[in-house]
Amino acid sequence: MGRLILHLCFLAGALLPVTPAPAPAAPEILLTVGTNQEYPSLNDALAAARQLSRLPGQRIVLSIAPGDYEEMLLIDVPDLTLRNAARQPDIELTDKGVGIGPGAVRITSYYGHGYDYFSQGSDHRWHADTLRQNLERGDLLPGNPTVGSTSGSFWSATVVVDTSGFEAERIIFENSFNQYISRKESRDRVRQWAEGGKGVRPGEYGNTAVQDRAYVERAAAIAFTEAADRAILDGCRVVGRQDSFFGAAGARVFVYGGVMMGAVDYLFGGMTAVFYRSELSMNVSDVDHDRSYLTAAHYPSGRGMLFYECRITSPVPGTETASRYGAKPGFFGRPWRPETSEVVFAHTRVDTSTCPGYEGRSLIEAVGWNDFLGGQSPAMYEYDTREQSGDDHAAARAPWATLLHRPELPGSVPLRPVTFTRGDDGWDPLPRLLATDSHKR
Repeated sequence: MGRLILHLCFLAGALLPVTPAPAPAAPEILLTVGTNQEYPSLNDALAAARQLSRLPGQRIVLSIAPGDYEEMLLIDVPDLTLRNAARQPDIELTDKGVGIGPGAVRITSYYGHGYDYFSQGSDHRWHADTLRQNLERGDLLPGNPTVGSTSGSFWSATVVVDTSGFEAERIIFENSFNQYISRKESRDRVRQWAEGGKGVRPGEYGNTAVQDRAYVERAAAIAFTEAADRAILDGCRVVGRQDSFFGAAGARVFVYGGVMMGAVDYLFGGMTAVFYRSELSMNVSDVDHDRSYLTAAHYPSGRGMLFYECRITSPVPGTETASRYGAKPGFFGRPWRPETSEVVFAHTRVDTSTCPGYEGRSLIEAVGWNDFLGGQSPAMYEYDTREQSGDDHAAARAPWATLLHRPELPGSVPLRPVTFTRGDDGWDPLPRLLATDSHKR
């Protein structure tokens, strides 16, 4: 009887629907980049990646040896990762911001608003042939494009992401225009416009005079177009001054840890973005009127930027910047578009200033927000701010901004990262990032 029951149970089980095991993910395609590697430059590796055949969803990884890569990149290969291949990867800056740590990978370029560059081709990027021809002529070729925020250059961005599924792990994205004179810039001919330039630029490599407030202009380190959906920066550093990090409406970007350095309106655009436990570093000069505006939001519709458990601080003087002192108090931001722009700071730690005359003061001014750019928006939200100065500036905040008293947005919407990322497809990269976090923040 026992054997009969077991046999009947086996037959019954055989008739039950069986859920197939999920298919294993296709293995990554690995391309190595660097001196003595498979590809000497990132653009060489990108060109190869564009020609590869792969399975649906299969990821291409550019494994990058530590060092400086003075290149402008157009990321148009979907599901592509830039990965720091160092045994002990870091995102350190040294020597007043000119140098990098031994385990760092830095992607950098130097175009900024207000100047013509003999090296700039019709695609707004650097080309050796264009530089050679223009130097031989002693002037720009006819029809040579100009750098500008609306010229298709995306604020002269070093890296433009124009496809979905982009990821970067422990990479420094930099525009050196307001940091130092790079090696390539020292070999270029840079000519300021008759109107709109900020003065003749130094010519020698490593000169940090361009960190002075008088030189500061629009110059992006990274830009995400409206096609750049589901992008992740994991433990990265973004370095710039004005308009450092742009995201267009339609892009979803998740920034996990890392350091975002900038000054004027430096995290800007209409992207839906989450900055999770990131350091927001006010990269300003010692000039008294040089203040940081962390955000400039421009939203026609949809969700905005969420800063969740982030820390507001300033660069290390003499190491990450040529400044002698830390930053002076600045602002959470200023709406680029009135009424509809949305920026949320939740569980934010605000450090104190070490700048003479401001010692011990919170790095965010008491008013919090500024309306000098595009007007006022009530969707400038703040919840559970922790000012290390010991001050409570809630009563002094701009009256048109909104202080939240519960972790909810209007309409009883939970104040969580997935509220911003989920879109129509339920995208939630945070669990995976938490599970695979192997670096220090």
